[in-house]
Amino acid sequence: MGRNPQHETAPRRPAAVDTVREVSAQAASAARVRRHAAPYDLSPTGWLTEDANHRGRTRGVRDRAAYLDPASLAPRRRTDAELQDPRLARLDAWLTDRVNRVKATDEELATAEFRAQAVIGALDRIYPGAEVYRTGSIAHGDAMHPLNDVDLGVILTDRPELGPDGLGPRAEMRHVAGELVKRLKPTFPKLSADPEGKRSVVLTFNAVQGASDPDFTCDVIIALPGPDQTLLIPNTDLRGGWDQNDPRGHVDRVQRVDAASGGSLSRTVRLAKHWRDRHGKPLYSWNIKTLALEALSGASHPFEGLYRFFEHSAGAVAEGPTENPGSMAYPPPTVAGNRGEATRQLLDALARLELARLAALAGKDDAAEQALGRFFGDGIDGPGGAAFSG
Repeated sequence: MGRNPQHETAPRRPAAVDTVREVSAQAASAARVRRHAAPYDLSPTGWLTEDANHRGRTRGVRDRAAYLDPASLAPRRRTDAELQDPRLARLDAWLTDRVNRVKATDEELATAEFRAQAVIGALDRIYPGAEVYRTGSIAHGDAMHPLNDVDLGVILTDRPELGPDGLGPRAEMRHVAGELVKRLKPTFPKLSADPEGKRSVVLTFNAVQGASDPDFTCDVIIALPGPDQTLLIPNTDLRGGWDQNDPRGHVDRVQRVDAASGGSLSRTVRLAKHWRDRHGKPLYSWNIKTLALEALSGASHPFEGLYRFFEHSAGAVAEGPTENPGSMAYPPPTVAGNRGEATRQLLDALARLELARLAALAGKDDAAEQALGRFFGDGIDGPGGAAFSG
């Protein structure tokens, strides 16, 4: 679990800063071994440079002294021309093929929609007139294969007794779990419901999706109206039992940005999630989404968007916790694991992307695709049929 930044106490973290410096030097050193591929500068003053604008940036967190200062080391931002070079077109095609292989399948999404409609119908009967909203990766447009869950919420406008000064959410979560099972059993005979989680009632359908694919759940959140169009959603780890969140606003923002970018945002998020899942999951999904929203501006080519994500994320994660755009109740937690180690992984990933870029610019397409294969480390074949592994 990521640590709450309130509990990060040291004003500076020399070990983590040394990690950033060491990884920066190692990445540049490893890249220089292949400098014969093209006459591009990969030294610490070329690829990784000092940027005073990054020093001490707190990303909206309350106490800047409590968070890691990466000693101003940040990847040098590549120009648009450098990342839109026509010689990178094969990398774009390879990444397009890759994202098509790792996104949720049409069959998964159709099954998810059938289940969602059934659950929404049951919620309408349990809470007549209540608003039901959609959230999560399907609503955002970046769901992955195999699909993990479909996320729904229902807003109870006439239940103030459940609020932070009242009964809390647990009893109502148990009530709606029982009602959903009772009403949905005729359609889903193997359905079960778990109301004991931190936030949601988890509906398990116990159906077989494929030869090796696990079945996905439907996670149902009961919510109360909050201030300024926000919602209170369960957090049973807290004494009051609720967090202030804005899941509807977050979905709206992600959908609008993705539409304006021509799908570049969702494609980049999927590629970053796929990398994350192959490297010990150092980032939460909302880390990835927030960093992608920060890193991308408008439409981008596949390689350009992925490069921009890691170029931005390496410095941003080193500097401090990532804002969670769906939560405003307390300072957001940091990344899923150790922030110094996550920074090292992001820098290493960026170095591999840089090697792919340089090889493509030198006309060495096979070497460029091999570098992308090592970047992902998943063994998925490229469009030409060559298998790449980490």
